[in-house]
Amino acid sequence: HAMWIGGDWGEDQHGQSDGSLGIAEIGVARVLNPSGAQFGIGVGKSWSDHDTYLGGSQDMRGEYLLGELILPAEALGENAWMTLTGYYHQADAGLLRAYDTGSATDFSFGETDVDTWAFRARIDWQYAFALRGCEFSPYIDLSFAESQVDGYLEAGGSAPATFQSNRDHSLGARAGVNMLYELSPSMAVTGEVGVCQNLNQSNPAVAGEALGSSFNVMAPKTDETWMLGSIGIRAITEVGTVNLRLNGTTEGGDSAAWVSLLWSLSI
Repeated sequence: HAMWIGGDWGEDQHGQSDGSLGIAEIGVARVLNPSGAQFGIGVGKSWSDHDTYLGGSQDMRGEYLLGELILPAEALGENAWMTLTGYYHQADAGLLRAYDTGSATDFSFGETDVDTWAFRARIDWQYAFALRGCEFSPYIDLSFAESQVDGYLEAGGSAPATFQSNRDHSLGARAGVNMLYELSPSMAVTGEVGVCQNLNQSNPAVAGEALGSSFNVMAPKTDETWMLGSIGIRAITEVGTVNLRLNGTTEGGDSAAWVSLLWSLSI
């Protein structure tokens, strides 16, 4: 048996984004058989705060549930492991829309629900090779996510709008390598380099009605290909293992930079 507590905090500054986001998570896992297969389940809370055009804002607070199954994948290599992850996230969103009336800036406010489902399949080749004392673990993964934003009606301001519900989905692939260099039996430097690819993104239009006229605005697309990287420290202590990482991406749908902290313990 094992348990973990972790969290991320980051800055979202790619493209037109300007904000911060974070998560806090706790979970437990159990080894299922002598092969090392295990199943884990975790729950968490999320938050994000973004500034938008002319002083508007988009704030979200949510909760999520995830389940993860890790299996040996001997057909792909002696050190190959397959990870299957399912995820559901529900969030409440508050949106303050700012707009220019010609003589001043006005604001209208709305609230809605956002539901997200995601699935990921991943293969890791754990410690596949070593170079100058550094262990390398290549990986590939494929993920699918779908989000549903409920329709809502704004209040306040001179031009409150009605927004229709919309559904967005994306398919993405990643490939990279994790690295581990031991400084001592209890301390190691960790790192990761990877490339991400958007295989299919729907980018639905934002549609609705304001002042008796309908509108239909296409959402901006994120870059199709981007790089990610991280560097961190792993410390094995008497009260568990601590992993601290600094992460970053060049573009794309991930945060521009974030810090992740994970504590895990075998029980």
